[in-house]
Order: sequence, then structure tokens, then C-alpha cells
Amino acid sequence: MRKSKNGFLPWLGKLLQEMVPVILGILIALFINDYRERSTNERFVEQTMQSISREISENRVEIEAKLEEHYVLRDTLQASLEDDDLTVGQIISNANGFRIPSVKNTAWQSFFNQNMHLVDYEVVATLTEIEEKKKFLQLQTEKFIDFAYANLDSGDYADKVLFNLIINDFISNEESLLEYHDRFYEVSKRTPMEND
Repeated sequence: MRKSKNGFLPWLGKLLQEMVPVILGILIALFINDYRERSTNERFVEQTMQSISREISENRVEIEAKLEEHYVLRDTLQASLEDDDLTVGQIISNANGFRIPSVKNTAWQSFFNQNMHLVDYEVVATLTEIEEKKKFLQLQTEKFIDFAYANLDSGDYADKVLFNLIINDFISNEESLLEYHDRFYEVSKRTPMEND
């Protein structure tokens, strides 16, 4: 029995000598692979966040421009509430019409479908709020259009008051949308990646 013990220990030592380099090689390969994947993810997130930031900047300019037009429409309407001869259609025409902002979200929608886990929750939550506000703006636009077409020839005070409420709601949503755009800049500066 002693002989087999003596034969086992050298065999075990030789096995360990051969296994240690293999295990170290595997660990080094895993470390390198993890480093490459993290670097690739960081570059991808950085490029995507730059695209999202550009889109947010363009949205902001668009919303601000349309918001100014909507302030003019609201002011024109409020100045004409008592004038029964001035119709809803004429008020819209006097304010140079009604145009809605084009709010884009293609950069972040395509990114977050597969890579949401790479970005901090606050960034995702803020962009989701922007998307929700955008959808609400689309619903408000439909209501605005329905009301405007149904009452183009109306000069009735009650119709104008209701029209004023619709416009104020629209303006309020646009102002809220601008606040979320500002919030995006704030949270994206302090929390670039979730896994840091």
C-alpha cells in the first residue's frame, strides 16, 4: 500500500502542475473577454447617448418654437372670447394656424429594446416619461383637431372657453415635455452606465 501512496502523490503533483496553467489561462481569457465586452458596451452607450442627446436637443428646439406659436394662439383666443363675430376658425387663422411639434425618439427606442440594462434607471425613466408625454401630446392633438373642425364656424363664448382649455392643456403638456428634456440632460450627466 505504501507504494501506491508514493505513486499517487507524484501523480497528483504532476496533475496540479499541468492544471494550474490551464486554469490561469482560462481565467485570463475570461478577464480579457469581460474587458473587451465592457469596453464595447461603454463605446456603444456613449455613441447612443450622444445620438439621444442630439435628438433631445432637436426636440427641444422644435417644442420651444411651437410653444411660442401656441402662446400666440392662446393670447389671440383670450383677447377674442367676448367677440361673438370672431369664429374659432378665424382665431386660428389670425394666429397663423396650429402646428404641433415633431418629437423624435428613434435613437433611444432602438437602443433600449436590447440594451436597457446598460443604462442607469433614472435615464431610462426620464426617456420613458418623454415617450409618455409624446403619446399624450398626440392624443391632445387629435382632440384639438376634432374640436377645431367641429367648431370652425362657432363664435360662441362657451366654445371659445372650451377651446381655450384645450389649448392650455396642450401648452401645459409641452412645458412638461421641456422639463423632462432638461431632466434628461441632468440625469444623463451624472449616471452614464448602470454597471459602473
